[in-house]
Amino acid sequence: MKQELGVEIIDWNDIKNTVFRSNRELYHIINQLQLKKKLHFLKVNYPFGFSIIKDGKIDKKYFSEKDYHLIERELSYSEIPLGLLLNKVSEVFVHADSRVIPLNILYPGELFGIFETLNFLYGIQNKKAVWNVSSGVRSIFMLPKINNQIGHLRLKKEFGVKCDAPKNISEHWTVFYELANSDVLNEKWISEVIFFTKDWFNEKLFNSLEWLKFKDYLCQISWQQSQFLLENSTSGLGQFLQGNKMPSLIWQTLTKAMIKRKIKPPRPYIIDTVKYLFAIAKGIGIAFVPGNQDQLIAPTNMIQKAYTDIYRLNLEKYIPTIMQPAMLSEKNKIVYYSLQCPTLLEGHPDDKIKNEQKTKGKVKQTDDRLSGQHDEHRLISDLRKIQELLETLYRYCNQHRLQETSDLAFVNEVIFRSFHRTQDARYNIISPIEIFTKDETFKSSTFTNFRFCSTSSFFNGCISIQRY
Repeated sequence: MKQELGVEIIDWNDIKNTVFRSNRELYHIINQLQLKKKLHFLKVNYPFGFSIIKDGKIDKKYFSEKDYHLIERELSYSEIPLGLLLNKVSEVFVHADSRVIPLNILYPGELFGIFETLNFLYGIQNKKAVWNVSSGVRSIFMLPKINNQIGHLRLKKEFGVKCDAPKNISEHWTVFYELANSDVLNEKWISEVIFFTKDWFNEKLFNSLEWLKFKDYLCQISWQQSQFLLENSTSGLGQFLQGNKMPSLIWQTLTKAMIKRKIKPPRPYIIDTVKYLFAIAKGIGIAFVPGNQDQLIAPTNMIQKAYTDIYRLNLEKYIPTIMQPAMLSEKNKIVYYSLQCPTLLEGHPDDKIKNEQKTKGKVKQTDDRLSGQHDEHRLISDLRKIQELLETLYRYCNQHRLQETSDLAFVNEVIFRSFHRTQDARYNIISPIEIFTKDETFKSSTFTNFRFCSTSSFFNGCISIQRY
Protein backbone atom coordinates (compact mmCIF):
# COMPACT_ATOMS: atom_id res chain seq x y z
CA MET A 1 0.00 0.00 0.00
CA LYS A 2 3.02 2.28 0.19
CA GLN A 3 2.63 5.04 -2.36
CA GLU A 4 5.08 7.54 -3.78
CA LEU A 5 3.59 10.86 -4.79
CA GLY A 6 4.60 12.60 -7.96
CA VAL A 7 5.11 16.35 -8.22
CA GLU A 8 3.97 18.12 -11.36
CA ILE A 9 5.32 21.54 -12.41
CA ILE A 10 2.52 23.55 -13.98
CA ASP A 11 1.80 27.16 -14.90
CA TRP A 12 -1.31 29.34 -14.68
CA ASN A 13 -2.72 28.29 -18.05
CA ASP A 14 -2.62 24.65 -16.96
CA ILE A 15 -4.63 25.22 -13.82
CA LYS A 16 -6.71 28.39 -14.22
CA ASN A 17 -9.96 26.65 -15.20
CA THR A 18 -9.79 24.44 -12.10
CA VAL A 19 -9.08 27.48 -9.90
CA PHE A 20 -12.07 29.23 -11.49
CA ARG A 21 -14.34 26.41 -10.28
CA SER A 22 -12.99 26.40 -6.71
CA ASN A 23 -12.13 30.08 -6.03
CA ARG A 24 -13.44 32.61 -8.55
CA GLU A 25 -12.18 35.64 -6.67
CA LEU A 26 -8.61 34.38 -6.67
CA TYR A 27 -8.97 33.33 -10.32
CA HIS A 28 -9.93 36.84 -11.42
CA ILE A 29 -7.15 38.44 -9.37
CA ILE A 30 -4.42 36.20 -10.83
CA ASN A 31 -5.88 36.29 -14.32
CA GLN A 32 -5.70 40.11 -14.33
CA LEU A 33 -2.00 40.09 -13.44
CA GLN A 34 -1.13 39.57 -17.12
CA LEU A 35 1.97 37.60 -16.21
CA LYS A 36 4.94 38.59 -18.36
CA LYS A 37 6.85 35.47 -17.39
CA LYS A 38 5.58 32.03 -16.55
CA LEU A 39 5.23 31.57 -12.84
CA HIS A 40 4.89 28.00 -11.76
CA PHE A 41 3.03 25.92 -9.25
CA LEU A 42 3.85 22.50 -7.88
CA LYS A 43 0.81 20.24 -8.11
CA VAL A 44 0.46 17.17 -5.90
CA ASN A 45 -2.36 14.61 -5.86
CA TYR A 46 -2.84 13.38 -2.30
CA PRO A 47 -4.74 10.15 -1.58
CA PHE A 48 -7.11 10.07 1.37
CA GLY A 49 -5.47 10.29 4.79
CA PHE A 50 -2.03 11.44 3.62
CA SER A 51 -0.55 14.29 5.62
CA ILE A 52 0.05 17.47 3.66
CA ILE A 53 1.48 19.36 6.62
CA LYS A 54 2.90 17.45 9.58
CA ASP A 55 3.95 19.19 12.80
CA GLY A 56 4.28 22.53 11.05
CA LYS A 57 6.21 21.36 7.97
CA ILE A 58 5.33 20.08 4.54
CA ASP A 59 5.45 16.30 4.83
CA LYS A 60 8.10 15.10 2.38
CA LYS A 61 8.14 11.40 3.27
CA TYR A 62 5.95 10.45 0.31
CA PHE A 63 8.25 11.89 -2.37
CA SER A 64 11.15 10.50 -4.39
CA GLU A 65 14.60 11.97 -3.80
CA LYS A 66 14.30 13.95 -7.04
CA ASP A 67 10.93 15.44 -6.11
CA TYR A 68 12.13 16.01 -2.55
CA HIS A 69 14.92 18.27 -3.86
CA LEU A 70 12.43 19.99 -6.20
CA ILE A 71 10.18 20.81 -3.24
CA GLU A 72 13.11 22.03 -1.17
CA ARG A 73 14.24 24.31 -4.01
CA GLU A 74 10.89 25.70 -5.17
CA LEU A 75 9.14 25.97 -1.80
CA SER A 76 12.13 27.10 0.25
CA TYR A 77 10.49 30.39 1.28
CA SER A 78 8.50 28.74 4.07
CA GLU A 79 8.24 25.44 5.96
CA ILE A 80 4.49 25.74 5.31
CA PRO A 81 4.31 27.09 1.74
CA LEU A 82 1.20 28.73 0.33
CA GLY A 83 -1.15 25.97 -0.81
CA LEU A 84 -4.58 25.94 -2.47
CA LEU A 85 -7.07 23.09 -2.18
CA LEU A 86 -8.68 22.44 -5.56
CA ASN A 87 -11.31 19.72 -5.18
CA LYS A 88 -11.49 18.14 -1.69
CA VAL A 89 -11.69 18.99 2.00
CA SER A 90 -8.79 19.02 4.47
CA GLU A 91 -8.72 19.14 8.26
CA VAL A 92 -6.39 21.23 10.40
CA PHE A 93 -5.69 19.43 13.66
CA VAL A 94 -3.27 19.02 16.54
CA HIS A 95 -2.26 16.03 18.63
CA ALA A 96 -2.96 16.15 22.36
CA ASP A 97 -1.47 13.06 23.96
CA SER A 98 -3.48 10.19 22.51
CA ARG A 99 -6.19 12.44 21.08
CA VAL A 100 -6.61 14.17 17.73
CA ILE A 101 -8.18 17.61 18.16
CA PRO A 102 -9.75 19.20 15.04
CA LEU A 103 -9.15 22.95 14.77
CA ASN A 104 -10.62 23.84 11.40
CA ILE A 105 -12.07 22.39 8.20
CA LEU A 106 -10.72 23.73 4.89
CA TYR A 107 -12.90 23.46 1.80
CA PRO A 108 -12.02 23.49 -1.92
CA GLY A 109 -10.77 26.93 -2.92
CA GLU A 110 -9.31 27.72 0.51
CA LEU A 111 -5.66 28.55 1.15
CA PHE A 112 -3.29 27.41 3.87
CA GLY A 113 0.21 28.65 4.74
CA ILE A 114 -0.82 32.29 4.40
CA PHE A 115 0.61 33.45 7.74
CA GLU A 116 3.94 31.76 7.14
CA THR A 117 4.17 33.16 3.60
CA LEU A 118 3.35 36.73 4.66
CA ASN A 119 5.82 36.46 7.53
CA PHE A 120 8.49 35.54 4.96
CA LEU A 121 7.56 38.51 2.78
CA TYR A 122 7.64 40.97 5.66
CA GLY A 123 10.79 39.57 7.27
CA ILE A 124 9.01 38.20 10.35
CA GLN A 125 10.42 35.04 11.86
CA ASN A 126 7.90 32.22 11.98
CA LYS A 127 7.21 30.57 15.31
CA LYS A 128 7.35 26.81 15.46
CA ALA A 129 3.97 25.50 14.28
CA VAL A 130 2.51 22.33 15.75
CA TRP A 131 -0.55 21.92 13.60
CA ASN A 132 -1.19 19.42 10.83
CA VAL A 133 -3.20 19.39 7.59
CA SER A 134 -4.61 16.10 6.35
CA SER A 135 -5.84 15.10 2.93
CA GLY A 136 -9.51 14.55 3.65
CA VAL A 137 -10.99 14.76 7.14
CA ARG A 138 -8.94 13.17 9.93
CA SER A 139 -11.60 13.11 12.67
CA ILE A 140 -14.23 10.84 11.12
CA PHE A 141 -15.87 7.73 12.48
CA MET A 142 -18.87 5.48 11.96
CA LEU A 143 -21.77 5.44 14.42
CA PRO A 144 -22.27 1.63 14.56
CA LYS A 145 -19.61 -0.48 16.26
CA ILE A 146 -17.17 -1.97 13.74
CA ASN A 147 -15.08 -4.08 16.11
CA ASN A 148 -16.44 -7.50 15.11
CA GLN A 149 -13.38 -9.70 14.58
CA ILE A 150 -14.97 -11.95 11.92
CA GLY A 151 -16.24 -8.98 9.92
CA HIS A 152 -12.86 -7.25 10.19
CA LEU A 153 -11.11 -10.42 9.01
CA ARG A 154 -13.24 -10.27 5.86
CA LEU A 155 -12.00 -6.70 5.27
CA LYS A 156 -8.43 -7.90 5.70
CA LYS A 157 -8.89 -10.63 3.09
CA GLU A 158 -10.74 -8.45 0.60
CA PHE A 159 -8.77 -5.20 0.87
CA GLY A 160 -5.47 -6.19 2.45
CA VAL A 161 -6.17 -4.23 5.63
CA LYS A 162 -3.30 -4.66 8.12
CA CYS A 163 -4.55 -2.88 11.26
CA ASP A 164 -6.55 -4.55 14.01
CA ALA A 165 -10.29 -4.08 14.45
CA PRO A 166 -10.90 -0.68 16.08
CA LYS A 167 -11.64 -0.79 19.81
CA ASN A 168 -13.31 2.63 19.87
CA ILE A 169 -14.37 5.42 17.52
CA SER A 170 -11.01 7.18 17.76
CA GLU A 171 -9.47 4.21 15.91
CA HIS A 172 -11.96 4.14 13.01
CA TRP A 173 -9.91 6.49 10.83
CA THR A 174 -6.98 4.05 10.64
CA VAL A 175 -9.21 1.39 9.06
CA PHE A 176 -10.81 3.94 6.72
CA TYR A 177 -7.34 5.07 5.63
CA GLU A 178 -6.27 1.54 4.77
CA LEU A 179 -9.52 0.79 2.95
CA ALA A 180 -9.30 3.98 0.87
CA ASN A 181 -5.71 3.21 -0.18
CA SER A 182 -6.12 -0.50 -0.82
CA ASP A 183 -4.26 -1.86 -3.85
CA VAL A 184 -7.41 -3.67 -5.02
CA LEU A 185 -9.25 -0.42 -5.78
CA ASN A 186 -9.27 0.68 -9.41
CA GLU A 187 -10.28 4.25 -8.67
CA LYS A 188 -9.08 6.16 -5.64
CA TRP A 189 -10.11 9.31 -3.82
CA ILE A 190 -7.64 12.10 -4.66
CA SER A 191 -7.21 15.62 -3.27
CA GLU A 192 -5.54 18.00 -5.72
CA VAL A 193 -3.33 20.63 -4.11
CA ILE A 194 -1.20 23.30 -5.74
CA PHE A 195 1.68 25.12 -4.05
CA PHE A 196 2.85 28.58 -5.10
CA THR A 197 6.58 28.46 -5.90
CA LYS A 198 9.09 31.02 -4.62
CA ASP A 199 8.98 33.01 -7.90
CA TRP A 200 5.49 34.23 -6.96
CA PHE A 201 7.00 36.07 -4.02
CA ASN A 202 9.91 37.77 -5.69
CA GLU A 203 10.27 41.01 -3.70
CA LYS A 204 10.35 43.34 -6.72
CA LEU A 205 7.41 41.60 -8.39
CA PHE A 206 5.29 41.19 -5.28
CA ASN A 207 5.66 44.85 -4.25
CA SER A 208 4.78 46.25 -7.68
CA LEU A 209 1.52 48.14 -8.29
CA GLU A 210 0.33 45.45 -10.68
CA TRP A 211 0.39 42.89 -7.87
CA LEU A 212 -1.38 45.06 -5.30
CA LYS A 213 -4.72 43.20 -5.60
CA PHE A 214 -3.02 39.83 -5.16
CA LYS A 215 -1.14 41.13 -2.13
CA ASP A 216 -4.30 42.68 -0.66
CA TYR A 217 -6.19 39.44 -1.21
CA LEU A 218 -3.63 37.43 0.77
CA CYS A 219 -3.66 40.01 3.56
CA GLN A 220 -7.47 39.98 3.63
CA ILE A 221 -7.63 36.16 3.87
CA SER A 222 -4.88 36.26 6.48
CA TRP A 223 -6.92 38.70 8.56
CA GLN A 224 -10.04 36.54 8.31
CA GLN A 225 -8.15 33.41 9.31
CA SER A 226 -6.36 35.22 12.14
CA GLN A 227 -9.69 36.27 13.63
CA PHE A 228 -10.79 32.67 13.52
CA LEU A 229 -7.53 31.31 14.92
CA LEU A 230 -7.53 33.81 17.76
CA GLU A 231 -10.71 32.10 18.88
CA ASN A 232 -10.07 28.55 17.78
CA SER A 233 -6.34 27.78 18.01
CA THR A 234 -4.78 25.92 20.89
CA SER A 235 -3.87 29.16 22.68
CA GLY A 236 -6.62 31.34 21.23
CA LEU A 237 -9.57 29.18 22.18
CA GLY A 238 -7.95 28.71 25.55
CA GLN A 239 -7.99 32.50 26.03
CA PHE A 240 -11.57 32.54 24.76
CA LEU A 241 -12.59 29.94 27.32
CA GLN A 242 -10.59 31.54 30.10
CA GLY A 243 -12.70 34.64 29.90
CA ASN A 244 -11.34 37.19 27.43
CA LYS A 245 -14.48 37.08 25.30
CA MET A 246 -18.17 36.12 25.41
CA PRO A 247 -17.96 33.05 27.71
CA SER A 248 -16.60 35.35 30.42
CA LEU A 249 -19.92 37.19 30.55
CA ILE A 250 -21.84 33.92 30.35
CA TRP A 251 -19.80 32.44 33.16
CA GLN A 252 -20.16 35.52 35.34
CA THR A 253 -23.92 35.33 34.84
CA LEU A 254 -23.98 31.60 35.56
CA THR A 255 -21.86 32.08 38.69
CA LYS A 256 -24.40 34.57 40.04
CA ALA A 257 -27.19 32.11 39.24
CA MET A 258 -25.40 29.23 41.01
CA ILE A 259 -24.82 31.37 44.10
CA LYS A 260 -28.48 32.37 44.16
CA ARG A 261 -29.62 28.75 43.89
CA LYS A 262 -26.86 27.54 46.24
CA ILE A 263 -25.48 25.12 43.63
CA LYS A 264 -22.13 23.59 44.51
CA PRO A 265 -19.42 24.71 42.01
CA PRO A 266 -18.60 21.90 39.54
CA ARG A 267 -15.13 20.58 38.88
CA PRO A 268 -13.00 22.45 36.27
CA TYR A 269 -13.69 20.03 33.41
CA ILE A 270 -17.44 20.72 33.63
CA ILE A 271 -16.79 24.46 33.62
CA ASP A 272 -14.58 24.15 30.53
CA THR A 273 -17.16 21.99 28.76
CA VAL A 274 -20.04 24.41 29.39
CA LYS A 275 -17.93 27.31 28.11
CA TYR A 276 -16.97 25.26 25.05
CA LEU A 277 -20.62 24.47 24.31
CA PHE A 278 -21.25 28.20 24.05
CA ALA A 279 -18.18 28.53 21.81
CA ILE A 280 -19.81 25.93 19.55
CA ALA A 281 -23.08 27.88 19.71
CA LYS A 282 -21.18 30.97 18.54
CA GLY A 283 -19.85 29.03 15.53
CA ILE A 284 -16.20 28.86 16.58
CA GLY A 285 -16.03 25.51 18.35
CA ILE A 286 -15.88 22.11 16.68
CA ALA A 287 -18.66 19.55 17.05
CA PHE A 288 -19.88 16.77 14.70
CA VAL A 289 -22.53 16.24 12.02
CA PRO A 290 -23.44 13.27 9.79
CA GLY A 291 -21.50 13.37 6.52
CA ASN A 292 -23.29 13.65 3.20
CA GLN A 293 -22.71 11.86 -0.10
CA ASP A 294 -20.62 14.49 -1.92
CA GLN A 295 -17.34 12.60 -1.25
CA LEU A 296 -15.48 15.80 -0.34
CA ILE A 297 -14.40 14.74 3.15
CA ALA A 298 -13.46 11.13 2.31
CA PRO A 299 -14.42 8.24 0.00
CA THR A 300 -17.47 7.68 2.19
CA ASN A 301 -19.47 5.71 -0.39
CA MET A 302 -16.65 3.20 -0.78
CA ILE A 303 -16.16 2.89 3.00
CA GLN A 304 -19.87 2.37 3.63
CA LYS A 305 -20.11 -0.21 0.84
CA ALA A 306 -17.13 -2.09 2.29
CA TYR A 307 -18.88 -2.28 5.66
CA THR A 308 -22.30 -3.26 4.34
CA ASP A 309 -21.18 -5.74 1.67
CA ILE A 310 -17.90 -7.21 2.99
CA TYR A 311 -17.89 -6.62 6.74
CA ARG A 312 -21.64 -7.35 6.58
CA LEU A 313 -22.83 -4.57 8.80
CA ASN A 314 -26.09 -5.03 6.89
CA LEU A 315 -26.80 -8.08 9.08
CA GLU A 316 -27.40 -5.67 11.97
CA LYS A 317 -29.36 -3.37 9.67
CA TYR A 318 -27.71 -0.20 10.99
CA ILE A 319 -27.25 2.80 8.70
CA PRO A 320 -23.45 3.12 8.30
CA THR A 321 -23.55 6.83 9.22
CA ILE A 322 -20.15 8.50 9.05
CA MET A 323 -19.70 11.50 11.34
CA GLN A 324 -17.44 14.42 10.52
CA PRO A 325 -16.25 17.53 12.43
CA ALA A 326 -18.15 20.73 11.67
CA MET A 327 -19.13 24.11 13.06
CA LEU A 328 -22.62 25.45 13.64
CA SER A 329 -23.60 27.44 10.55
CA GLU A 330 -26.36 28.06 8.03
CA LYS A 331 -25.37 24.77 6.40
CA ASN A 332 -25.08 22.83 9.66
CA LYS A 333 -28.09 23.92 11.70
CA ILE A 334 -27.68 21.21 14.35
CA VAL A 335 -24.32 19.91 15.57
CA TYR A 336 -23.43 17.32 18.21
CA TYR A 337 -20.85 17.34 20.99
CA SER A 338 -20.12 14.07 22.77
CA LEU A 339 -18.49 13.62 26.15
CA GLN A 340 -17.24 10.32 24.72
CA CYS A 341 -15.41 12.12 21.92
CA PRO A 342 -14.39 15.55 23.30
CA THR A 343 -12.92 18.15 20.96
CA LEU A 344 -12.26 20.46 23.90
CA LEU A 345 -8.67 21.68 23.79
CA GLU A 346 -8.35 22.60 27.42
CA GLY A 347 -8.37 19.10 28.80
CA HIS A 348 -9.77 15.62 28.90
CA PRO A 349 -11.87 14.39 31.83
CA ASP A 350 -9.19 11.88 32.79
CA ASP A 351 -6.52 14.59 32.64
CA LYS A 352 -8.60 16.77 34.93
CA ILE A 353 -9.13 13.96 37.42
CA LYS A 354 -5.44 13.05 37.45
CA ASN A 355 -4.52 16.69 38.02
CA GLU A 356 -7.01 16.89 40.88
CA GLN A 357 -5.62 13.66 42.35
CA LYS A 358 -2.08 15.00 42.12
CA THR A 359 -3.03 18.13 44.02
CA LYS A 360 -4.41 15.89 46.76
CA GLY A 361 -1.34 13.66 46.70
CA LYS A 362 -3.29 10.76 45.24
CA VAL A 363 -2.24 9.57 41.80
CA LYS A 364 -4.39 6.82 40.38
CA GLN A 365 -3.79 5.02 37.09
CA THR A 366 -6.65 5.39 34.58
CA ASP A 367 -5.23 3.68 31.49
CA ASP A 368 -8.54 1.94 30.78
CA ARG A 369 -10.12 5.29 29.92
CA LEU A 370 -7.35 6.97 27.94
CA SER A 371 -9.11 6.10 24.68
CA GLY A 372 -11.66 8.85 25.33
CA GLN A 373 -14.29 6.73 27.05
CA HIS A 374 -15.91 8.03 30.24
CA ASP A 375 -16.55 5.83 33.24
CA GLU A 376 -20.29 5.15 32.98
CA HIS A 377 -21.20 6.56 36.40
CA ARG A 378 -19.10 9.69 35.83
CA LEU A 379 -20.55 10.11 32.36
CA ILE A 380 -24.17 10.40 33.43
CA SER A 381 -23.13 12.47 36.45
CA ASP A 382 -21.26 14.93 34.21
CA LEU A 383 -24.14 15.14 31.77
CA ARG A 384 -26.61 15.89 34.57
CA LYS A 385 -24.35 18.63 35.93
CA ILE A 386 -23.92 20.21 32.49
CA GLN A 387 -27.66 20.13 31.85
CA GLU A 388 -28.32 21.60 35.29
CA LEU A 389 -25.92 24.49 34.63
CA LEU A 390 -27.40 25.21 31.21
CA GLU A 391 -30.96 25.29 32.58
CA THR A 392 -29.84 27.44 35.54
CA LEU A 393 -28.39 29.98 33.15
CA TYR A 394 -31.58 30.11 31.05
CA ARG A 395 -33.81 30.58 34.09
CA TYR A 396 -31.61 33.33 35.51
CA CYS A 397 -31.46 35.18 32.18
CA ASN A 398 -35.23 34.99 31.78
CA GLN A 399 -35.95 36.09 35.36
CA HIS A 400 -33.66 39.12 35.03
CA ARG A 401 -34.43 39.75 31.34
CA LEU A 402 -30.71 39.56 30.60
CA GLN A 403 -31.30 37.95 27.20
CA GLU A 404 -32.55 41.33 26.01
CA THR A 405 -29.05 42.80 26.30
CA SER A 406 -27.01 42.65 23.11
CA ASP A 407 -24.18 40.57 24.63
CA LEU A 408 -26.48 37.82 25.85
CA ALA A 409 -29.14 38.05 23.14
CA PHE A 410 -27.91 34.89 21.40
CA VAL A 411 -28.61 32.75 24.52
CA ASN A 412 -32.31 32.63 23.64
CA GLU A 413 -31.43 31.65 20.06
CA VAL A 414 -29.72 28.42 21.13
CA ILE A 415 -31.26 25.12 22.17
CA PHE A 416 -29.19 22.48 23.96
CA ARG A 417 -30.53 18.94 24.25
CA SER A 418 -28.85 16.16 26.23
CA PHE A 419 -28.95 12.48 25.24
CA HIS A 420 -28.09 9.27 27.08
CA ARG A 421 -29.36 5.72 26.99
CA THR A 422 -30.34 6.22 30.65
CA GLN A 423 -33.11 8.78 30.38
CA ASP A 424 -33.59 11.22 33.24
CA ALA A 425 -36.71 13.38 33.20
CA ARG A 426 -35.50 15.46 36.13
CA TYR A 427 -32.54 16.73 34.10
CA ASN A 428 -34.29 16.63 30.69
CA ILE A 429 -31.95 13.91 29.44
CA ILE A 430 -33.69 12.03 26.64
CA SER A 431 -33.10 8.90 24.60
CA PRO A 432 -30.83 9.11 21.50
CA ILE A 433 -33.71 7.57 19.53
CA GLU A 434 -35.24 11.07 19.55
CA ILE A 435 -32.34 12.37 17.42
CA PHE A 436 -33.58 10.52 14.35
CA THR A 437 -37.03 12.12 14.63
CA LYS A 438 -35.67 15.64 15.12
CA ASP A 439 -32.78 15.75 12.62
CA GLU A 440 -33.43 14.90 8.96
CA THR A 441 -29.71 14.80 8.15
CA PHE A 442 -29.40 11.36 9.75
CA LYS A 443 -31.90 9.87 7.31
CA SER A 444 -30.45 8.07 4.30
CA SER A 445 -31.94 7.67 0.83
CA THR A 446 -29.41 4.90 0.14
CA PHE A 447 -30.04 2.75 3.21
CA THR A 448 -33.83 3.04 3.40
CA ASN A 449 -34.30 -0.40 4.97
CA PHE A 450 -31.68 0.21 7.64
CA ARG A 451 -32.20 1.69 11.11
CA PHE A 452 -30.55 4.59 12.88
CA CYS A 453 -27.79 3.50 15.28
CA SER A 454 -29.10 5.17 18.43
CA THR A 455 -26.98 2.78 20.52
CA SER A 456 -23.72 4.32 19.33
CA SER A 457 -21.32 5.22 22.13
CA PHE A 458 -21.12 8.70 20.61
CA PHE A 459 -24.71 9.43 21.69
CA ASN A 460 -24.23 8.04 25.19
CA GLY A 461 -23.53 11.40 26.81
CA CYS A 462 -24.20 13.67 23.83
CA ILE A 463 -25.41 17.27 23.59
CA SER A 464 -26.98 18.74 20.47
CA ILE A 465 -26.57 22.45 19.78
CA GLN A 466 -29.13 24.15 17.57
CA ARG A 467 -29.35 27.87 16.85
CA TYR A 468 -32.38 29.54 15.33
